[in-house]
Amino acid sequence: MEKNSSPTGGNGRHYNRPEQEAKRLGISHRQLSNWMRDRTIPFIKRGRVILLNPAAVDEALERFENKEGARA
Repeated sequence: MEKNSSPTGGNGRHYNRPEQEAKRLGISHRQLSNWMRDRTIPFIKRGRVILLNPAAVDEALERFENKEGARA
């Protein structure tokens, strides 16, 4: 049985596993886990399976992007 490396939901959205999403973002798996724990990024958990929608992750991370001219 072949493992599906890029699952999609019934609505056609693409989902990544945490390892894939960490690699896509260029961060460690631990950092991704911290963001999930802190609810910085959205994820879906069904039993032991965790899936992340790359578009939703990107949108969530945009809130923390340093805008030019913005004060901290």
